[in-house]
Amino acid sequence: MHNLGRNQSEKARKEIEVEFGLVKAEEKKNADTLKLQPVDARKVIYGKSETRRAIANVLGPVINQYKLSSLAELNAVLKLYNITADHGQEGSRIYRTNGLTYRILDEQGNKVGIPQKASAFFMKPTLANLEKKFAANEVLKVPHKKRIQTSINWILNKQPTSLEEFIKELEKENITVVLRRGKEDTIYGITYVDHKTKCVFNGSDLGKQYRAKAILEKCGQQIIPELSTESKKKTNNKQAKEKPPKEKEPATPKQEINEKDPQEKGRYWTLPLNWDAPAPGDDYVPYQLKRKKKRKKKGLSI
Repeated sequence: MHNLGRNQSEKARKEIEVEFGLVKAEEKKNADTLKLQPVDARKVIYGKSETRRAIANVLGPVINQYKLSSLAELNAVLKLYNITADHGQEGSRIYRTNGLTYRILDEQGNKVGIPQKASAFFMKPTLANLEKKFAANEVLKVPHKKRIQTSINWILNKQPTSLEEFIKELEKENITVVLRRGKEDTIYGITYVDHKTKCVFNGSDLGKQYRAKAILEKCGQQIIPELSTESKKKTNNKQAKEKPPKEKEPATPKQEINEKDPQEKGRYWTLPLNWDAPAPGDDYVPYQLKRKKKRKKKGLSI
């Protein structure tokens, strides 16, 4: 009657969406079509052009939409779509030249396909350009930190029985948890990706109680993993360095003579091991030199 549903209700709905920051009904259909999809590694590892196109389809929206303040945060989001930004190992040529490449990840998280240089993409996502965006996003993220902290506190108050349960509860709040693991699958870090505010926070940036160690304790997970072989070697080397040095054994008279003057080493090498005898003076002549040489008899050789 009197077009109340079309006029007044529609107007009230739009005002509520704006006031509470809700998704607008008109934009929901467009947002669904622009939703990012993970890259299928099986389809891109064989062709260079296909690899670059697949990476670009994800890289552009992620860099433009998400508020990232470090390369680690960028990789936390890209990992959700089977992509990683590779700065190279410390000491490598790409690392020394401040270069950056993008790679496809398979289901196990291994790098596959041909690496693509950052300068080869149209948006030029090089490390130098990214660092400018990181500095600007550092300030833009601050107002959205409270939302993630509140969501985590609310879920922890429910006392989740496992880390998997904690992650699932956060997904209901549109927050994805990205775990950083070591070589032996040990968790050493945690990153939170808020898809609603498009902000990414490392656990330590939110506070001590939001770090991986604190979250694992709250979820009843094992926090002290068994040391790997490399860790054991480092620990043993460290303990060996901390051990007090062994006391030096008292030097023998022969050693004392040699240490005082290196040139004297050969001079007393043939001395008998009778250390009670008095030390020879400067006019001492070895016995071998005192013996007279036998004279050869002159005669005719036959």
